[in-house]
Amino acid sequence: MKKIILLILILSFLSGCVSLKKYNELQKEESSIKAQHEAALNEIRLLKQKNEALTLELQQSRQTAEYFHRTGMEAYDQKQYDRAMENFEKFLDRFPANSLVAQVKEKVAEIASLSSSNADKIMKAAEGAKDPHSRVSLIDREMNDKYLTAEDRERILKRREIYRLQEEANRHILVEEDPTQSRRIYRTTRSTVQKIDYDKSFYVEIYIVHHYGGRKDLRLKTRYIGDKWISYDGVSLRAENGSHTEIVCKYPEKLSKVVDESIYEWCDNDIEDDRVVKLARAGGITVRFSGGYKYTFELTEEQLTAFKEIVRKYQSLR
Repeated sequence: MKKIILLILILSFLSGCVSLKKYNELQKEESSIKAQHEAALNEIRLLKQKNEALTLELQQSRQTAEYFHRTGMEAYDQKQYDRAMENFEKFLDRFPANSLVAQVKEKVAEIASLSSSNADKIMKAAEGAKDPHSRVSLIDREMNDKYLTAEDRERILKRREIYRLQEEANRHILVEEDPTQSRRIYRTTRSTVQKIDYDKSFYVEIYIVHHYGGRKDLRLKTRYIGDKWISYDGVSLRAENGSHTEIVCKYPEKLSKVVDESIYEWCDNDIEDDRVVKLARAGGITVRFSGGYKYTFELTEEQLTAFKEIVRKYQSLR
């Protein structure tokens, strides 16, 4: 009986060993199948990428001279000039010897002519607007509505910048009507004074006299306030670009008085507009008051800005 039980136990043990071995073999087989499956997926992905690249290459190969010509002409007929120019330029760049080159160049010239005409109309309309703000607004509106090449757009934007600067300058320019003299005066609202030491102040102001009849003049107003006389009889302005002008300050333009122990000397002179315009192009201006005593100083940044704004306003007046 004991022998029979022992035999059964031995057979059961051997049977268990065989099952474990098969299990391990199945595990290995499953891992191998998974690896093969992953490799197959990778191969499929690579094939898909190659297929997409071949499809793109095929599409590009179809973009022949005829393709660019046809697409450009269709866009031209639909007045989609940006798209037309894009296709025409690709055509001319890639197929310079094609028999259709002359026709494409003709269309390119027509589009460029249209753009140039649009640009001229925009700038003419802007010039006729009543003030710089209206000119800037008109340009912005028209540039969005009309076709323009990059070159013509740049040309208009340069003009727009001039108007923008004029608009900015107008914010700091006061207009005074003088109907008794049939004229209006344009003055800066910026500070034109500069202190030298603690007891001396010098004023240098460019302003405009615009007569109702159309004539316009630039004038230079200078003034000194201090506790001692300097008796200046001349003022010079010299710029770093070499331009300069000299003003003679004599009676009746030059006057003076004493108020509360302070000395006031001032002068109001015509000044040559050509010289002033050249001065306004410089990055800095040196001023000298000459007479019994001499004082030399650079215009401050605000004084220089006021100077340039008045000159731009002068140039814009009709």
